[in-house]
Amino acid sequence: MRIAKYLMGPMLALLLTGCGVARLDDSLGRAVMQNNDLATVEAGLPSYLLMVDGLIVNWPERSGLLMTGADLYGAYAGVFVDDEARAARLNEKALAYALRGACAHDGDYCDLRDIEVPAFEALLDEAGQDDVPVLFSLGGAWAGYIQTHTEDWNAVAELSRVRLLMERVVALDEDYRYGQAHMYLGVLNSILPASLGGRPEQARDHFERAV
Repeated sequence: MRIAKYLMGPMLALLLTGCGVARLDDSLGRAVMQNNDLATVEAGLPSYLLMVDGLIVNWPERSGLLMTGADLYGAYAGVFVDDEARAARLNEKALAYALRGACAHDGDYCDLRDIEVPAFEALLDEAGQDDVPVLFSLGGAWAGYIQTHTEDWNAVAELSRVRLLMERVVALDEDYRYGQAHMYLGVLNSILPASLGGRPEQARDHFERAV
């Protein structure tokens, strides 16, 4: 009831205009990510997660809303949730939203989890500047999912798809989200030692570029 009291006014105003939803697509995720008071974000974000869930119920094919949901659920799970089982559930939801958002953005992206890696790579080669936000959000959600499902070898095997997504983001716009795609690639290249296939020199280059 308390949540409903505080959200009813803004929600009613938002639902009265389609442009309000468009603005939410663009602004909610950025506002949360750029807030420099983590305590405020931790206390308030669950209410926004529920609000985004409700909006997605009403606009289930809106790519921007789905990607906002993916970003926020992934960030909340990664920063504030210590319980492994709960973090896994939240990351599952983030990835599900991201996959749906990618499909809504471009029908060719509807089978990204099932197609063979060469076909996946060929599809990314066709991506352009307008695809960068979707590719980055999908890669981030996918990485979070894998991190909390390391006991699942099928999930771990999908790391190559995350790498391809982030490499394409870097190729198209390495400054997107302040170079965070470089950070992801730095981590991916440093998970294993060089003797087991790791790429420490490339990892260092990506970290330096991110900084």
